[in-house]
Amino acid sequence: MSVFDDFVDGIKDIYASRDRRVRIPKFLYDQLHEEAGNEDEVENLLMAILSKRFQMLDDQEREQQEDAQHQIDLVEYYEYLDRYLFATINRNITIGITNELNGRETSYCNYTLKDYRLSKVYRTLKLDLERNEEYYPISFYEIIDIKFNNNGERLKTWIYMPHPMKNWRFYLDFDPNIVGSTTKSGRIFLTKEDYNSINL
Repeated sequence: MSVFDDFVDGIKDIYASRDRRVRIPKFLYDQLHEEAGNEDEVENLLMAILSKRFQMLDDQEREQQEDAQHQIDLVEYYEYLDRYLFATINRNITIGITNELNGRETSYCNYTLKDYRLSKVYRTLKLDLERNEEYYPISFYEIIDIKFNNNGERLKTWIYMPHPMKNWRFYLDFDPNIVGSTTKSGRIFLTKEDYNSINL
């Protein structure tokens, strides 16, 4: 580890934001001065180090803000998906239910959506599907994002999960009258209290 790495490691906890005055212990400054050789170079190095650190703090703060906003948006996406899943019960859902078929729309099949469970708390979606009187359950875990494309007749939905599960795509042939109703599905759980209030 170089003296500069030691220096950064020594001062990284001294400042948490650019609003605080930066105080550098003399022994660290002496180390930096010895390595740099002159005052101008010390000042340049200090500015570069502080600039990099403040940029890191800005990036971390922006990421935290973006993640907080994404979590707020996700609640809305879960509620939106719940409304359309509820309106698709006993209607067609078009999906490839294996990893091999996922993404190959020509291989997608029509199933009947019999029921579902959607949990924001545990980031899961369970679909109970039926085709030719055979039962096909499918579950999605660790959901990190949900996207939609609604053409007015069916809802194209993407479920994003971490690698290697990646993402999944399916189509909901929903009933527009049910989508527009105020009836609650009872199948979505946004909080632990919601989830614990029923016997799954």
